[in-house]
Amino acid sequence: MKKYMVSLLLVLTTITSSAQQKQKKFYLIPQTGVLSGDHIYSGQWQLVGGLQKKQWAFGLGCGMDYYKLRSIPVFTDTRFFFGKKNACFSYLNLGYNIASPMPWQQKMMYSYWSSTQEGSQFDNGLYTDIGLGYILNAAARRKLMLSVGYGFKTITERYNTWVPWINYWRGGTGMVIQKSDYDQSVDYWLNYFSLKLGIKLW
Repeated sequence: MKKYMVSLLLVLTTITSSAQQKQKKFYLIPQTGVLSGDHIYSGQWQLVGGLQKKQWAFGLGCGMDYYKLRSIPVFTDTRFFFGKKNACFSYLNLGYNIASPMPWQQKMMYSYWSSTQEGSQFDNGLYTDIGLGYILNAAARRKLMLSVGYGFKTITERYNTWVPWINYWRGGTGMVIQKSDYDQSVDYWLNYFSLKLGIKLW
């Protein structure tokens, strides 16, 4: 996680220098949110930054998403401001979802006929979030931004299971319990609604 945040901060620093030279407006928004969908409520936090020129803003973002399976979304951030004092805005995030499950999520649940031999392996997927927002104090230097959105992320889980079976000896009374290995995978397509609160520092 640290390497992604360091990379993002380096990119944002480069953008800031470029913005100062070209007299464009730089924005930086740390934000946190509550996610709700088919699964229990979860949290999310993000750091978004980029360049804004008039009503349009383009940047990059990174954060931590705890919905169902923990992951690290890395994405592009596009915003359009409108209304009185540009207090309203829409946003679109598109990017890459990096799997980073909690330790207890590495193991599949045991069942009667099969059990996991090793911890699950997770493949990265896609990340998307789209929504609308409102700036609560548009005239202030540091602005409070409230937004609602709809997003989804994808993750693939791979694991190995075994199923026991009984092999009788021919011509005898004994038996041997053997097992067969099976490679399994689950594709998660996780949809949710979000409510976010952020602070626009610049």
